[in-house]
Amino acid sequence: GRSEKEGLSSNYIISVTEDKSRNIWLTTNGNGVMKLSRNSFTYLTQFENIGQGNITSISEDRKGNIWFGVFGAGLMKFDGASFTLITENKGLRDVFIRSVLADKSGNIWFTDNNLGLQKYNGDSFILFNDTESPVNYIGSMHEDKAGNIWLAAGDYRLKKFDGKSFTWFPEITGGSEVIMSVLQDNKENIWYGSLGLFKYDGKSITQYNINEGLSDMLIYSLYTDEPGNIWIGTLEHGVNKFNEDSFTYFTEKEGLSNNHVKSIIGDNRGNIWIGTLKGLSLLSPLADGN
Repeated sequence: GRSEKEGLSSNYIISVTEDKSRNIWLTTNGNGVMKLSRNSFTYLTQFENIGQGNITSISEDRKGNIWFGVFGAGLMKFDGASFTLITENKGLRDVFIRSVLADKSGNIWFTDNNLGLQKYNGDSFILFNDTESPVNYIGSMHEDKAGNIWLAAGDYRLKKFDGKSFTWFPEITGGSEVIMSVLQDNKENIWYGSLGLFKYDGKSITQYNINEGLSDMLIYSLYTDEPGNIWIGTLEHGVNKFNEDSFTYFTEKEGLSNNHVKSIIGDNRGNIWIGTLKGLSLLSPLADGN
């Protein structure tokens, strides 16, 4: 694992992603952005006018631009050379950005502190909302293979947006907890994390909890790798790997930097990068340990 002593600007990792050039990008709690390439960190903290805004999410578009959602400052784009901050004076309605997603068509989807899902096409903003079940507090978004946007919503419901209208699933509920993460696996099942792990195959829901082998009921992050394993980041009990048959655990005992896992991403070499409250951990299938 890596911590501030090994070069991180902050141990509190909020999100992790890999770009097309194999760089690993990290966003931290109040200490800017870091780019990890060839085992060296580059600190990208020279942002203008973001104040104390926290970078809540990160996504790469099809042109290789890196987009950041900044809670308190707006949308920010990094084109590899310079940063562009998009605020109210460019048409943004709210600078408190909660989540951001660049889709396959080049659109930037994002949510803020107000109701609705917004799309930015590079020129203008379009607001989408559902009068029957308003879209609010989106923890994360995921684009499926068909181009639908899945929303992990704050009203304990999973929502799907096809570009025109919303479909919401009253039967898919996280119970008393907000849905924090959502993804589609390579078999086109939808997985989401809340109070337990849920799989939706288009017809029925399967729930996994402590009785099925899950180490912690509170799930913060999800990732699916090339072989189809589901990686689960939990609140207090590290990372779970689920292969449809059984769970495998990775905690501080196995070398994880901390058991509170905020984000998980895999790179194209099969490594799993794990962001925690106390640094960044790398789990490599090609090495013993992590």
